Amino acid sequence: MNHVVYSPSGSLIATSDVRMNVAVHRGDEVVLSRSFESLSQKIRPTDRVRGLQFSPDDRTLYVAAGDTLRAINLANGRETWSYTPPRSFGFLIVSPIALSVSGTGDVAAAFDNGSIAVWDAFGGMRALWHDNDSPRSLFFMKDGSLLAGTDSFSLCAWDIVSRKKVFKRRLHERVFGMAASAFATVVATRALRTASLWNLESGEELMSISVGSGLPLVEFHPRKEIVALGTHDAIEMVDFDACPFARFSIEDARVISMAFSPDGNELAVGCSDERLRRFPL
Repeated sequence: MNHVVYSPSGSLIATSDVRMNVAVHRGDEVVLSRSFESLSQKIRPTDRVRGLQFSPDDRTLYVAAGDTLRAINLANGRETWSYTPPRSFGFLIVSPIALSVSGTGDVAAAFDNGSIAVWDAFGGMRALWHDNDSPRSLFFMKDGSLLAGTDSFSLCAWDIVSRKKVFKRRLHERVFGMAASAFATVVATRALRTASLWNLESGEELMSISVGSGLPLVEFHPRKEIVALGTHDAIEMVDFDACPFARFSIEDARVISMAFSPDGNELAVGCSDERLRRFPL
């Protein structure tokens, strides 16, 4: 399971795997089960689910997979809109590599040709621009007017209306994962062996902590100043002062993905054995 995400209400949970299968569950009920494998043999080498997000009202699932961003109506399983970027130089496939949805329903995606785009909930494009620091991880900040992201080497923020970069910080080591706080202008970056917290308003590094080996996973608790960090066989949780809060060990599988429930009372962890483990907090 390379992605796991809760809907804003917490009633739905979506997962995806490396075979391009996406499933949405409401308890034991399967709301959606679909393969997003590309029909074209030319596109299949790029096939990967790179983003999975719900709309604020739980009615739509956004899937960034292959060369297309899709909005899926969960009531009937149909696409309400989609976007496939034009090929670079007329033949190079362009794929979405990061996806985020704001609390007001705007949708943002970054693409591997250096472009960033924002749509409204109905698929109307609000903005499209290119940037040399176009991110591989992308997040709306708490008020929805800023996008924060990293291209692995720099941490940046963009104003959506002006399409201007309003913050840039060169990172001292390459990062491979990122998350944004739901209630503060704070982001976390994750390198292979360390994790850091950054205040985007001041540019200050708030915390840096060593982390065990594993996929560079990082997630913020939705209501508390707590960060979850993934290692290959455990989830370690620390507060903003790097003090340990909790630890969950997984001995029979590797940690692949994770997500907090919206109320912060549960942590879901997707593992290499295709099982979803849920830990109460």
